[in-house]
Amino acid sequence: MYSPMCYLIGAVTIAWNAAHEQLFRLFWVASGLPKEAAEAIFFSIKSDSGQREITRSIILCSEKVPQEHKSYALEWIDFMGKKSGERNAAIHTMWDGQGLIDGKTVSSREISEKHINKKLSKNAINQFGSLINELFRATLELSKAAKIFEICKAETIEDVKKINADGFLEQHSQVPRFAEINNFESFTLQQAEKGNFYQVSDDQSDISPQE
Repeated sequence: MYSPMCYLIGAVTIAWNAAHEQLFRLFWVASGLPKEAAEAIFFSIKSDSGQREITRSIILCSEKVPQEHKSYALEWIDFMGKKSGERNAAIHTMWDGQGLIDGKTVSSREISEKHINKKLSKNAINQFGSLINELFRATLELSKAAKIFEICKAETIEDVKKINADGFLEQHSQVPRFAEINNFESFTLQQAEKGNFYQVSDDQSDISPQE
C-alpha cells in the first residue's frame, strides 16, 4: 500500500505546473509578442521565480490595461511566490522512499532535522491537500487575468468576440474543490486507481491572496 503522500506529491506537481502554464499565457498576452517569441523568452529563464518576475515586469509596462486589472494579475503572481516554499517542500524534501511504499509519510532518516524544509508541516498530508486547492484556484485566476488582458488589448469588436469571454466565464463560474483537507487519512490505493484522488468538499469558501 503506497502512502497517500505519493499521490499528493504528484498532484502538487501537476497543480503547480498548471498554474505556471497560465503564468506563461499571461506573459504572452501582456507582451503582445508572437507565441514563438514569447516562448523563447519565457522558457529561456530556468527558474520559476525568474519567470514570475519577468511576467510581473511586462505587466507593469503593459499598455491599454487599466491599473486595477494589472493589480489583480500581480496579486496572483505574488500568491504563487508565497506558495513556492510549500511547493518546494513537497517536491524537494528527501522522503523516505521505503516509508512511502510502506504507507508512511516521513522524510529521510538520513537527513538531520535542521536541513528539513521549514515549510514542511507536521501534518503534511493535510498541508498538501490544502495546497492543491489553492494552486488550482491560482490557475483559474491567472487564466482569468490573461483573458482580461486579451480583452483590453483587442483592437476590434471582432477580436473581442473571438476571445469568447462569456463562454470562459460560464465555464469557470464555480471554482472546483479538488481536495477535502481534513480527510486524507482514509485515502486508499483503490481510490487512486479509480481516479478518485480527492473527495469534494462542501466548503466552497473563497481562497484569496493572503498577506
